[in-house]
Amino acid sequence: MTLIKALPSNISFDMKAYEKQYLDDILENGMPRYSQAAKEQAKSSINAMLEMIHQKDYFTIAKDVNSWMERRT
Repeated sequence: MTLIKALPSNISFDMKAYEKQYLDDILENGMPRYSQAAKEQAKSSINAMLEMIHQKDYFTIAKDVNSWMERRT
């Protein structure tokens, strides 16, 4: 996902590729790594984040990311 030089309304996420590469992962014992509920929660969180991004402008997103990074340290 490219965030630099892209209008917030143009930012997208390839959910199918994410599901295939990560959410549908199978453990060595043949069991799925994630439950269906965990998969749905991950997809819901990503969709909510994209909706918030689409409603903001570039500088507001940068400020929000900076604030988030400061809270994590």
